[in-house]
Amino acid sequence: MYTSGTTAKPKGCIIPHRALYANAEAIADRFALGPDDVWWCPLPMFHIGGLLFLLMMLQRGGFYVGMSYFDPDTAFDQIEETAPTVLYPLFPTITLALTEHPRFKGLALPRLRYVFDVAPEDVQRKIQAAFPQVPLLSAFGMTETSGTVAYTLPTHSETARLTSCGTALTGWEVKVLDPETRAILAAGEKGELAVRGVGLFKGYFNDPVHTAKSFTADGYFMTGDSGMLDAEGLVYFFGRLKDQLKVGGENVSALEVESVLASHPAINLAQVVGAPDDKYGEVVAAFIELKPGQTLTADEAIAYCRERIARFKVPRHVRFVREWPMSATKIQKFRLKAELERELAQEASPA
Repeated sequence: MYTSGTTAKPKGCIIPHRALYANAEAIADRFALGPDDVWWCPLPMFHIGGLLFLLMMLQRGGFYVGMSYFDPDTAFDQIEETAPTVLYPLFPTITLALTEHPRFKGLALPRLRYVFDVAPEDVQRKIQAAFPQVPLLSAFGMTETSGTVAYTLPTHSETARLTSCGTALTGWEVKVLDPETRAILAAGEKGELAVRGVGLFKGYFNDPVHTAKSFTADGYFMTGDSGMLDAEGLVYFFGRLKDQLKVGGENVSALEVESVLASHPAINLAQVVGAPDDKYGEVVAAFIELKPGQTLTADEAIAYCRERIARFKVPRHVRFVREWPMSATKIQKFRLKAELERELAQEASPA
């Protein structure tokens, strides 16, 4: 199964069937799934989620509704016909396409138990407000972990559900390591999330060197994700380590800036990358998708950020988009960055 290629080219992951089966069983147990459940998930079969949740519902004798590719109108047709107990769009590019669609207001969901999405807090709050009748839950995982490692629960507080990724599934262990020394960090300290468990992959296809670098001596997989564990064992995700910017020597989290932009009432979704800069090495660049019918200028977006975050974190470049460069389900930031770099190079070159 290949990774989504959000920040780099996709990598092939060797996943044993027992790993996939064990993860499916752990998720089904956590959410007490049974024959009466209908799990709607638009992730395609070449995405780990499309395979994992199909197997999970086969285990429990439930009903799985999938899609070959996501189309909002087809999705609404499926949802109206099958009355899901679980909606698992998971990614905000899909979830917001549903909640912002004209058909959403008339959608009846009489059997719905849970909705799942992973996004910054302000985006999560928008989505939870669209589904006031059920809890919005989140997750942490990746292709290398057969899908997911941790989930929030309906019993978690609203703050925990909207800001964390929950606690580890049965059969999984999570710890936070210093990304350089790999020393174990205490609860509340930020570092690199490392995981070990029943659903872990065997390694990268035809790449033993990268495989060896990705594991600790005691078998933990270094995820490449910035995160934290709190005293209660809740997992927090702060973005890919590769997604951290260095602005004049200062560390900037792309996720933090994206969260601020997402809180603007006119903005549907924002993505942040680093742009080359002669003075600071790199500066913040923001790509913004507006809500239907809304208007916003680049200067207004920058002014909004200036009121809420440190000056060095404020975007220096703003671009508005209507469509995102996508893998199966995720926005490919490396393509946004490459296009911006080409544009800036052309502007800098003599006529």
